[in-house]
Amino acid sequence: MQLLMEVAVKQDTFPLSFVAVYAVGFMAALIIGSIAWSKSKEMSSSRNAATTPDPDPEVKSEDKSD
Repeated sequence: MQLLMEVAVKQDTFPLSFVAVYAVGFMAALIIGSIAWSKSKEMSSSRNAATTPDPDPEVKSEDKSD
């Protein structure tokens, strides 16, 4: 029992390397996700500008008077 208590006391801190890997991974995911999100918004806005219909289309009517 004494041995188990000593092991528990010695491992009371989480290794710094694990914290560093998780922190760097989170920051990378945040940065890469933000760049991808902004690029997708930029692409969709430019794509929609080219295909947006004219709000006042010119209507040509044919007068068929006999």
